[in-house]
Amino acid sequence: ARARSKDNGDVVSVFTFVGDAQRDAQRLAIARHGVKRLKTLRHPNVLLMLDTMEIENGNEITIHIVTEAVTPLEVHLRDVPHGTQQREEYLTLGLREIATAVAFLSNDCRLVHGGVGMAAVVVTERLDWKLHGFDLCSELDSIGQGIHGDAKLIRGAFLVPDQYKPEEFRRGDWVSIPEGPSWAIDAWGLGCLIQEVFRGEGLRGTDQLREIDCIPQALLKDYQRL
Repeated sequence: ARARSKDNGDVVSVFTFVGDAQRDAQRLAIARHGVKRLKTLRHPNVLLMLDTMEIENGNEITIHIVTEAVTPLEVHLRDVPHGTQQREEYLTLGLREIATAVAFLSNDCRLVHGGVGMAAVVVTERLDWKLHGFDLCSELDSIGQGIHGDAKLIRGAFLVPDQYKPEEFRRGDWVSIPEGPSWAIDAWGLGCLIQEVFRGEGLRGTDQLREIDCIPQALLKDYQRL
């Protein structure tokens, strides 16, 4: 939703989660974790959080996150003219911005986002692509502790559709994840995002990742490496 800042009148975006304190306790814990992650992560390609508020009304808990003004990528792409060289160049530039955010998480923070895909990307009024949706974001080493640790990637794995999970994620082979490249899970997500961006819709199944007709030649080698 859009609103105006009480401080300066600027347009802002408001993301809202509503849950029952008892019935949705696990989902609430994951949402609160996402708020903390977004608050502490500062990077030009990560969504800028301005404020947060949690309201209790009996058992009902409402979490509001106020951010810079953005539009969900899926909605934004409907307004980008199809079939033009400019569209392809613009999409490629946006994808590189998200790849930069993933590299920051992996290389600088040793974090795994865990949910990279079209639903985790928003676009600012200046047409910058930003990564958000950090509810499952976890330290690489904590993932290796498996169910005995507190990695939200593990606690919230049920929230991620199977087509967005690489094999070790689908199997729940948590111990092997820190032994591989720190970017492995999110690289799979980037591959999913590339498919979604050039298809113009979400993935329905893992088999679609093998279809390369929609991928521009300029990106094909990078895509196949993912």
